[in-house]
Amino acid sequence: MSIYSNKRYQYRIHKPSIKPTIGVINDSHQILKAQPPVTTNVDIIALLVNHGLYHVVEKILLLLSLSLDDIRNFQLVSRLWLSLLDDPNARFWKLFLHRKRNSRDMDLIPNHEGGGKQSKLEVKKLTFLEKRWRQDKPFEQRVEFDSFVLCLLVLNPDWTRSQVLVGLNNGCLEEWVLGKDPLKVRSKELHNKGIKCLSSTEDYLFTGSYDGSVRVWDHSTWRAIATLTHHSDAVWDLKTFDRKLVSCGTDGRVCVLNIENESFPIIQMITTEPEIASNLDVSDKFVVTGYDNGNIAVWEAVLNDLRRIHTLEGHTQGVTCVKINQDVLASGSYDCRVRLWNISHGVCLALLQGHKDLVRSLDISHGRVVSGDFSGFLKIWDLTSIIPASTQHIKAIIDDGKPTYEPLVTLGHRSLLTHRGHVTVVKISGESLWSGSREKNVVFQCFMCD
Repeated sequence: MSIYSNKRYQYRIHKPSIKPTIGVINDSHQILKAQPPVTTNVDIIALLVNHGLYHVVEKILLLLSLSLDDIRNFQLVSRLWLSLLDDPNARFWKLFLHRKRNSRDMDLIPNHEGGGKQSKLEVKKLTFLEKRWRQDKPFEQRVEFDSFVLCLLVLNPDWTRSQVLVGLNNGCLEEWVLGKDPLKVRSKELHNKGIKCLSSTEDYLFTGSYDGSVRVWDHSTWRAIATLTHHSDAVWDLKTFDRKLVSCGTDGRVCVLNIENESFPIIQMITTEPEIASNLDVSDKFVVTGYDNGNIAVWEAVLNDLRRIHTLEGHTQGVTCVKINQDVLASGSYDCRVRLWNISHGVCLALLQGHKDLVRSLDISHGRVVSGDFSGFLKIWDLTSIIPASTQHIKAIIDDGKPTYEPLVTLGHRSLLTHRGHVTVVKISGESLWSGSREKNVVFQCFMCD
């Protein structure tokens, strides 16, 4: 059965009629004819509510995977439906919000133990944001610099006053507060060549440079603490995880350092030549490195060792960026493609097509991937539909017993021409998007601002 609502959500219960025998003559010597079946519309929701089965109604509504527009249509059915769905304290709104959080990493809106009224407001906020990300023009703020922008570190993603660090090609680091009124906080030359990568902990700020060094600074004062020279050539990327620092460079080394010890000793050094790792990302379980030959290595972090468990093959040219979100990996390449991978199983889930130029940077968070290319375009991909479809696609292939498979090809995305030069770095949150370019600027785009 289904539920009646202006023809779109209509369920009918057919009650069988009594069928007299055709051809039997009654007392009036008339032949009895079979009557058509009687059709009756039944309001299932009203019946359940009248019997006090509110929990069944909630389950039915959640199983229907309603959108906010569907809920508005449901409210037009009857006064009972209107009162049921318009009640901001109804437990349905809290369950509905929980489901929407699950589809977007559950971190877009802070979790709490509040009632349905607050949940209803948050659902509306989330729905408003999804619409803005899909089609509306965001608030945009552009900040110009004296040199190429090579990297960004978002310290505070609050869309009203986001705090960001910007690494420049002239070796300077600048701190900005971006929002309605941008504010430059401070600037300092930290290297004699470009600052290619940034990472931080509560105590330390780490900078990697084309000069071949990793430098350690006091997080709050930018006071120099140490200069690390474990790489013999340019440092391309670095990240902190589990009281460790991992870095890679054009010398072909992937190095892991202990940052609990003030001397920052090397725990492990991996030489990957002829592969050159140009980018990496980390999670609680994995370290992922992207190489200039198109391969991606997945390393499992076991105590103080990195153990290579997968080599992901698919990109036809050098990998320029990798980003982990839970068990999903996004990667971009000079082959103009973005790929999504399942990290644990080492399989490609989807191939995201849309870029016509080399992909240089990307980020993945809150159920979205945003990627930037050499032409200045940003592409926005919604994973809430891509991941379930690609998982189902691969499952069907496995069930058919096929020895090989092709990942799901996805074309649907939103395109923004944000820069005129190639996009060197992209960062996203639930409400905002930051991007830097070789045209010497950072663009802050807010999907929550008016």
